[in-house]
Amino acid sequence: MATVAVRELAAFVHRRGDLHYRYDRATTAVEGIGAQRRAQRGRPDSYRREVAVEATLERHGVALTVRGRIDGFDPEAGLIEEFKTTRSDVERLHAHLGHLHLAQLRLYAGLVDEERPSWRLRLTYLRPDGESSRQVEETVTREDAADYLARTVEAYASWLAGRFAHATRRDAVLRDLAFPFDDFRDHQRRMARGAFRAFRDAGQLLVEAPTGSGKTVSMVYSALRAMGAGRVDRTVFLTARGTGQRAAEEA
Repeated sequence: MATVAVRELAAFVHRRGDLHYRYDRATTAVEGIGAQRRAQRGRPDSYRREVAVEATLERHGVALTVRGRIDGFDPEAGLIEEFKTTRSDVERLHAHLGHLHLAQLRLYAGLVDEERPSWRLRLTYLRPDGESSRQVEETVTREDAADYLARTVEAYASWLAGRFAHATRRDAVLRDLAFPFDDFRDHQRRMARGAFRAFRDAGQLLVEAPTGSGKTVSMVYSALRAMGAGRVDRTVFLTARGTGQRAAEEA
């Protein structure tokens, strides 16, 4: 069982182009909410704000729950609306990221549990003052929206299944991982036990010991054993020195 937000799902499966988009002039969450509320004034009574949608689909042995919140939803008009607030040049923003914004809307349409032949999808770009600077619309049939959702989930679940399979194989190896040397040095076992308890209990551990006392191998070994026991999902080793990097790689 896994859960993913619509925005994250769209960004993962449908991303393309540059790794880093450098042209967005971000707005704060408060500015975005305020701009959206001003833009939604005067909408008809059938128009609803912040509508939660959710569905669970199973692919590749993974039950994936997709959740999202539609900015604006009018079931009578057949409208699903997404707002994006920005200070950037809207044409440039849409050229680089518009495909992801529209992907969100298509996924929302696939998640809406309404008997309707088609939906009008509206992407509205706003300035922080709430003024609309551009609207993009498209129409999608109910069948096409459901198919788009299914294909997106298929791609994401395939990746998740591979990740889960790798984690299962990895943990099986790590559960039986032996200490890489014949025995522990003085105080090294104590350091390793303290590190494992910190991983197990989601705690913190500060160790100060002289160079050559086996700190690196104690920490790395304990982290890997904790990973094999299902206590941690990933381990990050941070060091400010090149020698520290090599020590971790060789541990």
